[in-house]
Amino acid sequence: MRYYNLLFIFLFSTIGLFGEDENESSDLFPISVNNKWGYINVEGKIIVEPKLEYAREFHDGVSIIWKNDSLFVLHKDLKTYHINIPGKFPTYRNFYCGFAQVESFKETKIINKHGKVVASFEEATYSSEGYTGVKINGKWGYVDTNFNLVIPNIFDLAIPFSEGKAVVKIKGKYGVIDKTGKVILEPQYGMILDDDECLDSCIGLPVFHEGLMPLEIGGHYGFINEKGILKIKPKFKFTEGFHETLAYASINKKYGYINKEGKWVIKPIYDYAEHFSEGLAVVYQNDGPKYINKNGNVVIEGPFERAHSFKNGLAKVEMGEILNPGVIGEAVFKFGYIDNKGNLIWKPTR
Repeated sequence: MRYYNLLFIFLFSTIGLFGEDENESSDLFPISVNNKWGYINVEGKIIVEPKLEYAREFHDGVSIIWKNDSLFVLHKDLKTYHINIPGKFPTYRNFYCGFAQVESFKETKIINKHGKVVASFEEATYSSEGYTGVKINGKWGYVDTNFNLVIPNIFDLAIPFSEGKAVVKIKGKYGVIDKTGKVILEPQYGMILDDDECLDSCIGLPVFHEGLMPLEIGGHYGFINEKGILKIKPKFKFTEGFHETLAYASINKKYGYINKEGKWVIKPIYDYAEHFSEGLAVVYQNDGPKYINKNGNVVIEGPFERAHSFKNGLAKVEMGEILNPGVIGEAVFKFGYIDNKGNLIWKPTR
């Protein structure tokens, strides 16, 4: 195999990054009214009155909410389970594969859907495909769903599994292993992000998506397969993983969409683009965001200032910047939801 000075990309969006079954968002959507939070269903009906102090999106059939100065796991049947962890933990990650991580400066606790602490490690990644990357005695390995160490902690960094493969770091270089711990791509690659930034923004993000992984060679981006074979030559200024058979890519400061042969199927005419989800993608061009289909036709446009990908029939849209009532001096947008026809299901509020 020919060796390149490759750089892995971990700047994936949060849509469709994991298996559809284990991480698909619920059909409940958070809303904020007068800085109190609740949930609506896909028809815009209020299911949980906006009385909560904070509410996250659903992941893996549950969400994390804040009420009465305490954190709870909220299930779709509206049952809640107290997360009983003493002290202040700055980061609560979303649930994946039945577990969520609660971070502190000293350790990462892993909780189940009943809010119970089931394991603690120095650090831990999102759970994915039955494995969780964990740091023990300064080195990373992988545990199973019973939190038994199944791949030894011999790595400098361990990214979660996707499509049966995971990126690991050894002696400053990155390679790929399978679920037995067998090395299938020898550590030989560099990476764009430093480790601290990757731990903050990249843990849980898959490397391979739809059988291909993006990389950089000499300042341009292409794709390799799981055997390390270059499938799309590096000719794009930037690109990310494939979603629904297409990947957005940029050239000459404009974005479009390519197929798995590296050919443009939607010409690069946009200022920015996001992944396809539920047949539509958000693009930005001069007058703001709009949604296009896979033929490149605009199907939704409106007076939004920001727009997000579709999840379970609705997409979050933002407009009307206001001061955050909860944080002095911080500006936020009102947000609401549209359906795939562009109908406003929930008028933007905050």
